[in-house]
Amino acid sequence: MTDKLQIESIEREMIFEFITEFLDNDPDYDLLSQEEKDKTFGIYQTILSAIYKSSFYKNIYPIIYASDTPSKKVVENAIKKISDIVPDVNKITVSLVN
Repeated sequence: MTDKLQIESIEREMIFEFITEFLDNDPDYDLLSQEEKDKTFGIYQTILSAIYKSSFYKNIYPIIYASDTPSKKVVENAIKKISDIVPDVNKITVSLVN
């Protein structure tokens, strides 16, 4: 069990570092308020965590749930923005939940 926790910790750290580097190179990110930055970071973290887990299983196609249409569009735009860097992002479906 400890090995699994260590692996998950390493996975989280890798994802955190990737997102930090990616957003540090995005000039638009600097224009956001701290609240918007936190939300943006969380969205990318959700997306990349889904990609990371699904990349190990060929038949896994993650679904990210959005609570409203603007949130769904934000997630879809984030997915589109990183699709050139991370092709497996196209396996993700964004679904609207009421």
